[in-house]
Amino acid sequence: MTSEQKDNKKEENKMIVTPWDTSGKIDYNKLVIQFGTTLIDDALLEKFKKVTGKDLHPWMKRGIFFTHRSFDVFLDAYANGEPVFLYTGRGPSTDAMHIGHLIPFLFTKWLQDVFDCPLVIQISDEEKAAFKQLDFNVLHEMGIKNAKEIISCGFNPKKTFIFSNRDYRLRCPQYENFTSDMKNNTSMKLIQSIFGLQGTGNIAMYDWPVYQSAAAFYQAYPHIFGNRPAYCLVPHAIDQDPYFRLARDAASKMNLIKPCNIECTFIPPLTGQDGKMSSSKAEATLFLDDTEEILRKKIMTLCLSGADPDPEVHKKKGGNVDMDIAYQYLKYFEYDDKRLEEIKEGFTKGTISAVEIKEILVQSLYKIMKQIQDYRKTIDDKLIEDFYAQKPMDLPKPKMKEPTKEETKLYEYLDQLKIQHTTKYHVAIITKDQAEDLARMLEGTICKGILLKSKEGYIYYIINEQTTVNPKVLSKKIGA
Repeated sequence: MTSEQKDNKKEENKMIVTPWDTSGKIDYNKLVIQFGTTLIDDALLEKFKKVTGKDLHPWMKRGIFFTHRSFDVFLDAYANGEPVFLYTGRGPSTDAMHIGHLIPFLFTKWLQDVFDCPLVIQISDEEKAAFKQLDFNVLHEMGIKNAKEIISCGFNPKKTFIFSNRDYRLRCPQYENFTSDMKNNTSMKLIQSIFGLQGTGNIAMYDWPVYQSAAAFYQAYPHIFGNRPAYCLVPHAIDQDPYFRLARDAASKMNLIKPCNIECTFIPPLTGQDGKMSSSKAEATLFLDDTEEILRKKIMTLCLSGADPDPEVHKKKGGNVDMDIAYQYLKYFEYDDKRLEEIKEGFTKGTISAVEIKEILVQSLYKIMKQIQDYRKTIDDKLIEDFYAQKPMDLPKPKMKEPTKEETKLYEYLDQLKIQHTTKYHVAIITKDQAEDLARMLEGTICKGILLKSKEGYIYYIINEQTTVNPKVLSKKIGA
């Protein structure tokens, strides 16, 4: 191979990950460093179990949802009884979604069940109109068709709001006004830096990122939250991370609660490990409306195998699960950990053949796809209207902690003094971001209160939060 051929090969394998283009060999550790996210560690997984009282989703155990931004903050908010909500979305470009699109939605459905909270789903029709230069009316119709598949994942209609971005911003002035404020706090240079838009394309391409970012704030949904602050968690594939870097930058400037994120890996294409599954390569894409026959044909003929081409050699030497795409897909769609380990062991030892592991995948996948297809047939216009309606939602009642003996005494003293009070539980404040987030949740004048006991009763001393007080000196000064 000549040096020129080697250079061409390197260029082909070069990793590209943007919201609109993913190709090359994906190095997730490199992406974490590049995007500035944090890997999900065992401590965070244990915290999730402790806070929710639920076991981990298989995709959390297997490192499919592997990195985050402030997921711990979201868990703290939920534990402290603060309102929380979920946000995800879909950019319509085909009549049917594929199995790669399914991952964030199935995971979000599970999260909605765990947290019993509102969910908003943005149909980003204007994004596709801007970046793919497609007719908006066609995209809008695709969005409705995609919404039917999304609904078929089993979301709670009473706590789920699906919206076409253009429709919603035209009928909800509060959303448009909030987004307008965010635009005024976002520089062209920042959009260019985050999204790589260097003076090319149309105006709508620069305008769109603010809408996808703005949808991660409770202020965008007055019909759900009114003026009640809420924390947002966004489950998504890692290629969408730039939008939420933009959102968090705006939050710092506008004194907003920063959105929290939990991000997943890509399902690789059937033909190999590089890039991700794409609707643009329809012949090698597993669409949610594929029949079992079509699904089997695509998997049997196109799915890259980690087995030796000679069945006898495979029986002796076994296969490579890291190369085998059927096994890689089963990590997503075979939820039973024990069964997955049996498949891995059998293929590695050669007792499960290349054809057999592909057939296992067909059965596992089609079971999920058939459920979605059957549900989709039952969806009528009335149900679509219910999901798209701007309806109020019942927010979970705050989960207040049991007060300690000391807190109970304090409340009694404050009541005796006729001082109105509210308790806000929070983790120890050790970072500037934590302090800012806490301040945003407090209304009115932020102050510190010191309750001192004197011979004549109790003195409640109020000071500005910036003031440092030595209690011993203070008690002598006021005779307490």
